[in-house]
Amino acid sequence: MYSYLLFRSPSLPSPFRPPDMLPRDSEDVDEEPIKKVALKETHAQDNTIKILKYSNATIFLWGQSMYRCFYCKRHFRDLFHLKKHCATHPWTYMERKTSRHQGLKKADISFLRCKLCAIRCRNLNELMDHLDSHEIHFDNSGHLLIPFRLGSGRFICEFCQEDCELFEKLAIHMHRHYNTFECDLCGAALSSEKGILDHKKRCHRPDEY
Repeated sequence: MYSYLLFRSPSLPSPFRPPDMLPRDSEDVDEEPIKKVALKETHAQDNTIKILKYSNATIFLWGQSMYRCFYCKRHFRDLFHLKKHCATHPWTYMERKTSRHQGLKKADISFLRCKLCAIRCRNLNELMDHLDSHEIHFDNSGHLLIPFRLGSGRFICEFCQEDCELFEKLAIHMHRHYNTFECDLCGAALSSEKGILDHKKRCHRPDEY
């Protein structure tokens, strides 16, 4: 079993580990904690890239009430056309773009399948366990994907099943599980509301907000 990259949440056990995604072994953090955390994040990024390479999970951005291609930033009004568009990008291009983004990434996991054998998987945790059978191995550092299941047209939390009226509300809700805040203009995830304000001043024009 695998876990998401660890983020503290006041409403969940700390560090946050979704119930069905517990790691295989616990680790004691003793000496050189900063180095260990950095290594863990690097491994989580490697795990993320493997998930995207060997499954139909699709990462995306959200801003100005539209889905956006994670790789080229093109806007789409519906997820179906976004996923179809993303499949046109060469994997080497997608891998390079993904590697440059170290933070959490939104990922649609509707109808999740292994690309190597087309078997269906219930969630990312099950997918990672399955890929072991194809000699695609993961460590227990987790990954950097926030899972969304949007194929049904409903906006339901993958962890607690809260049903939201709009995607914007679901995105905000999901970040509460990770104790992060989201920029409503580009979807960037940061650890504080002040961080969001600083981010907007630094990365967006005043007329955008």
